[in-house]
Amino acid sequence: MRLPWTLWLSMSIELWRLVLLTTAVLVTVIAFALSIKPLASGDLGPVDAVRFMLWAMPPMLTYALPFASCFGATLAYHRMVQDRELLAAHAGGVSHLTLIAPALAAGVVLAGVLGGLNAQIIPRFVRTMQEMVADDLARVIVNQVEAGQAVERREIILSAQTARLLNPEEMEGATARLWLTGVVAMPLDDQRRPSQEVFADSAQVWILPGSRDPELGEIPGQVLIQVSSGQGFTSDGTEMAVASQTRAFPLPNAFRDDPAFLTSGELDALRGEPEQMNFIDWRRIDLAYHLASREVLRTLAEQLRAGGSVRLEREGETVVIKAAGLREREGSRFFLRPDEAAMGVVIDVRRVGEDGLARLDTYKARRAFVEVNLGANWRARELSLDLTLIDFAPMGLGTTAPDGRPVATQSESRWTGLRIASSPERDYLALGSHELLERSDEWQSRTPADPELSGVTEALRWRLAQLDREVLGTRHLRLAMAAACLVMVVGGSIASMRLQGAQALVIYCWAFFPAIAAIVTVSAGKEMVHRGGVEWLVLLWGGVAAIGVGGMIGLLSVSRH
Repeated sequence: MRLPWTLWLSMSIELWRLVLLTTAVLVTVIAFALSIKPLASGDLGPVDAVRFMLWAMPPMLTYALPFASCFGATLAYHRMVQDRELLAAHAGGVSHLTLIAPALAAGVVLAGVLGGLNAQIIPRFVRTMQEMVADDLARVIVNQVEAGQAVERREIILSAQTARLLNPEEMEGATARLWLTGVVAMPLDDQRRPSQEVFADSAQVWILPGSRDPELGEIPGQVLIQVSSGQGFTSDGTEMAVASQTRAFPLPNAFRDDPAFLTSGELDALRGEPEQMNFIDWRRIDLAYHLASREVLRTLAEQLRAGGSVRLEREGETVVIKAAGLREREGSRFFLRPDEAAMGVVIDVRRVGEDGLARLDTYKARRAFVEVNLGANWRARELSLDLTLIDFAPMGLGTTAPDGRPVATQSESRWTGLRIASSPERDYLALGSHELLERSDEWQSRTPADPELSGVTEALRWRLAQLDREVLGTRHLRLAMAAACLVMVVGGSIASMRLQGAQALVIYCWAFFPAIAAIVTVSAGKEMVHRGGVEWLVLLWGGVAAIGVGGMIGLLSVSRH
C-alpha cells in the first residue's frame, strides 16, 4: 500500500501550526511573569525588564515546549477525529500507527530541538539573565535598601536603613563602594542557617570583580563588608564585640555558582577542573592554605634541627629564631625546644629605624611557641606565623641594665604576621582540587592524626561528590525534558483518538495532568539526585516513562477496537 503522504502533510501542517502558536503564547506569558519579580524588587528598570523578558523566552522553552506540543497534538487530532478524517483513513486501510506517524515525527523533531537548546543555547541565555540581575550588585543593594527590603545572597542576609554609593578608588581593583547605616548582617553557614547576628551603626561594602592571575589562574570576585563598630551574637547566643571587622564573601556569578548555567561541553570540562565552581574553589583554596601551613611548619622544624636557626620576615623587620627544634603540637601551639648552650630560645630582631639605621635587638625566652595564622574567615585565607615569647628578657647588654640594676623579665610578648622566606602557598594554590586531595591523603598517611586537616579535606571531597551528583542530575534533567516532548505529543494524539466523543478540553486534561506530574517528577528527581545519588534517577525518569507506557497501552486499545 502506498504511504499516505497527502494525509501526513495535512496532519503535519495542522499539528505544527497549533504547536508553534501555543508555544509562542506560553513562552511570552511565562517570560512576562518571570520578569515581574526583579522589576518589582528594583533589580531591573523598565527598559531592562523588557530586555530581560526577551532573553528569558528561549530558556522558557524547556517548560513551555512539552505542554505546547501536547496541547497542539491534542487539538489537531481532536479536530480530525471530529471531522471523521481519521475514521475515513482507517476505513481505507490506514493503520492507527500510521496515523500517529506525523505526531511521532513531530515529537522526535521537538525532542531533538529541545535537547540541543538545553545542551548549548538555553544555558547561555539563562546566564545572561542572571548576569543582568546580579552583575550590578551595588545598584541592587541600593535599590533593595531604599525599598525597605533585605539583601539575600547565598552567604549572607544584609539589611540597612540607608545606602549610598561612594568613590571606590580607595581600594585597588574595586568597582563599587557603598556606605550603609543601621546595618543588620547575618552570615549563613552551608545549610543557610545564621551563624552570627551583627548589629552596627555603619558599614562599608566593597565590590571586587574576579580576575585572572598568570600563576594562580582564575581568581573569583569578592564582596568585602567592613563593619566599623557594633555588637554581635553567635548562633548559641554568646555576645561578642565587633570593631573594624572585615568579612569576605564570593561575588555572585552565574557562570561559577551553578552547573545549570553551563553548556554540555562546559559540564564535561568540570570533570577536569571542578574548581570552576566557586563553592569548590573556596574549599580548594582553604585546603591549599592548610597544606601550605603544614609545609611551613615542617620547613621550620627541619631548618631548626639542621642549623639551629630559622629566619622569618614581616614588613620592616627580620626575626631570627635560634632553637633546637620544634616539640610536639599542643593544641594550636608548636613549642620551640630551647637551645642547650643558650639555655633558652634566642630571638634576634633586626629592623630599620626612621633614621635609616639598622637596629638589632636580641631576646632570650625561657619558653616560646609559634602558631599558624590562616585568618578567621576561611574564604579569605592569608598564611602567616605568630611567635610568642614567655618569661623573656632583652640581651646584648649583659644581664643588667646600664644603671646596674637587673633587667626586668617580661611575662609574654607576641610577634604576628611573620612569614618564612620560601612560603609554599603559591605552589599549592596552583594545584587543582584532585591533586590537592592526593597531596592531603599522602600527607596524612605520613604524619600523626590531624583532625583539622582531615576535616578540611573531607569538606572538599564532599563538595566534589555533591558537584558530581549535581552535574549528573542536570544532564538527565535536560534529556528527560527533551524526551517529555516526544511522549507528550504522542500521548496527546492517542488521547484524542481514544476519547472520540469527548470535548477537546476534557481530552487535553487527560494529557495535561500526567504531563504536569511528569515535569514535577523530573524536577524533583533532579534535586533528589543532587542530594541522594544516582538511585533517584528512577524518580527523575519515572513520570516520562509512565506517560510513554500509558501511550503504548492507549494505542493498543485503539488498534484493538
